Amino acid sequence: MQYFLENPIGTGPYMNPQITKIENIKIVTLSRNDKYWGKKPYFKKVQFYICDNQNIEQFMMKENFDLFVWFDLNFYLKYQNLKNYNKLSTAGLRTNFLILNCLDKKNDYISLQTNPLANELVRKAIYYTINTNEIVNKIFSDNATSANQLVSPFVIGFNPKIPKQTQNIEFAKRLLSSVNLSSGFSITFHYLIQDKIWEKIAILLQDYLKAINIDLKLIKVDESEFFKIRKEQNFSMIPFSLSSATGDALFIISTLIHTKIESWGYYNYSGFSDKQTDELIEKVNEEFDEQKRIALYQKIMELTMDKVPYIPLYWPNVIALCRKNLKWQIRSDERVYAFEMSY
Repeated sequence: MQYFLENPIGTGPYMNPQITKIENIKIVTLSRNDKYWGKKPYFKKVQFYICDNQNIEQFMMKENFDLFVWFDLNFYLKYQNLKNYNKLSTAGLRTNFLILNCLDKKNDYISLQTNPLANELVRKAIYYTINTNEIVNKIFSDNATSANQLVSPFVIGFNPKIPKQTQNIEFAKRLLSSVNLSSGFSITFHYLIQDKIWEKIAILLQDYLKAINIDLKLIKVDESEFFKIRKEQNFSMIPFSLSSATGDALFIISTLIHTKIESWGYYNYSGFSDKQTDELIEKVNEEFDEQKRIALYQKIMELTMDKVPYIPLYWPNVIALCRKNLKWQIRSDERVYAFEMSY
């Protein structure tokens, strides 16, 4: 998004993007391409406002926009009954999850001399302590689904054989006991100051982990600090979100699961590295047979969930508020095309 805002292009149904700024609001204005080879768009000109939550809420209160997308779920629930708008919600291609620091070294936010999260048995203990169904029911109602892997059921590569995540405190305690950590330890959870959804989740996580003697300290940080500790891998647990926008699992597994090396593992802030998984990812990257690709994807997902470098929590719905006289179909891939809209 930032690259586009600095280097705007557009030669399709809409073209000549112009970017202006009013305080902290960026406005992208697009004009209809009357020489476009396909169907002529309905609107001659469209504007996209890119702004923070505070501005979005003010706009919602004034009801002076045709469409609201990519905003906080709290606003959706608060303003879903606006008389001039339809609320739209559909299953998406995104997974929201926890990144666990798998590096075998101590950092500033771990109480022990070595990182307990480097041990997959400890990561599993944390995984089985969490109640993902309760998180979804308490916070999201019918606007999300509890997750058991890093891609949603609507993505090619989803593994239907992976069991649903279920809370099992006694099993988690046995896992910690097997590595002599039943007395517990302290770790931290960093999240953004303004993120009210993750704040609610963090409080639930803190309560879950108490059951296995893990003290989860909650730390609110601004964006610059959050991105800094993530890049430097100086954390124990942080939230993250990725979408398989193409509907295929390759993006997720190649950027998140593969060891961070050269062009691989761009989002692998966990430090997770597994030779077998890397080999399978590189193999599927060169495989064109669809059924073989799916089989490889599902094996990769099975191996990853067995080692739990990430804890998938939920698959959020794509949500929007759309003015009642605007014709538009919400998309699972979160994309918003002006040429798909009309009155």
